[in-house]
Amino acid sequence: MEKISTLTWHAHEYENKEQGTDWYWAFGIVALTGAIVAVVSGNILFAILIILGSLTLAFYTARVPNIIPIEINERGISIDKTLHPHNTLESFWIVDDERYITPHLFITSDKFFLPTMTVLLEDTQPETVREYLSNYLDEEEYNEPFPYKVMEYLGF
Repeated sequence: MEKISTLTWHAHEYENKEQGTDWYWAFGIVALTGAIVAVVSGNILFAILIILGSLTLAFYTARVPNIIPIEINERGISIDKTLHPHNTLESFWIVDDERYITPHLFITSDKFFLPTMTVLLEDTQPETVREYLSNYLDEEEYNEPFPYKVMEYLGF
């Protein structure tokens, strides 16, 4: 078999979930209730923060994800022009089952603010990625990060 020097593909930033009007109404009611409770408690600043955060999240949810280039080579993993060198990465795990429409590549790193990265494997075969990454990183089975599970549950 021929050795591959670089793997490249394009994928969406995240899985797009179409939200219905009911979801936006429920989200708005919960946000408004939180803001009202904050005002009644005498915390106007927190109410403003809840409203601004909710509006930002609602607009982000309505946005269509961009298609970004992904490249894995001997230097590291490049996600949308940002290179993550192999020496800053700890392990990877590929999930290709009924939980997701598209197979997911989870990559753990030693960075404090970005401990786990998620990449969609849309235009490439999961086995090819697994075989290539095994040369550089350990494959460790782990579950999705807790914030990822919460966002999936809430429909984001």
